[in-house]
Amino acid sequence: MKRLYTAIILPFFGYNVFAQCVPVSSNCNVYWIQSVSSVGGTTQNIINTNSGCPGTASNYTYYWNMGVSKMPGESFTLYLKSGTGACYFAVWIDYNGNGSFYDTGESVFNSASATTNTVTVTVNVPWTANYALYGSYMRVRASGTALTDPCNSISTGETEDYLLTYPESISELVYDNSAMKIFPNPFSDKTILEISNNIILKDPELIITDITGKTIEKIPITSYSSEIDKGNLSRGFFFYQVRNGNDLFATGKLIIQ
Repeated sequence: MKRLYTAIILPFFGYNVFAQCVPVSSNCNVYWIQSVSSVGGTTQNIINTNSGCPGTASNYTYYWNMGVSKMPGESFTLYLKSGTGACYFAVWIDYNGNGSFYDTGESVFNSASATTNTVTVTVNVPWTANYALYGSYMRVRASGTALTDPCNSISTGETEDYLLTYPESISELVYDNSAMKIFPNPFSDKTILEISNNIILKDPELIITDITGKTIEKIPITSYSSEIDKGNLSRGFFFYQVRNGNDLFATGKLIIQ
């Protein structure tokens, strides 16, 4: 089995994402992806029609500037169309942003038969999705034979990668801070906020907001390791800020299951 690996840069979003496998298809003269489109994205949808067979060594294309923006817990629809040959289609999404399509639940769709008709795929993004900061890979493969693996070599067909992202207005608010972490996240009852003990605490405070920016709760932090109870917060997707005195110390996303 031949697999190629490459570190891919996101120039559009200005972020280095995890390396992904680059699958090889020997030939796409008959079996290729003619078009991929989506509806239901919050601020971004895919419109990629009449792309045709790339005719490269791997017949793989990464469309770094095309993707679907959607929050965890929401859904969208993909429309897939083959070229002249009847194709099997399969879709994988790297929901946890770790650079692999092999985690539980990341095989999103696998067609039972080959067709030249438009294939409709409803994608229900799980509440537990935790995309890479500026987008996780969404892989679409087509072949004249059934597809079982996101990375293996195939004799006929094509592979295209797109992005699943948070809506742009939200993704800009999120970043990681190595001096602080919240775990587990997602959580259902309680979580732990831990601050590095080399930080001087100046009456720190955890501020939780909804996706519109409305403040939901403010929680004083009294130690380097604090247990956070979900309290009256409902199941859903939130954002947090940690302020240390007058300084904005960290921001991130918080998911309650």
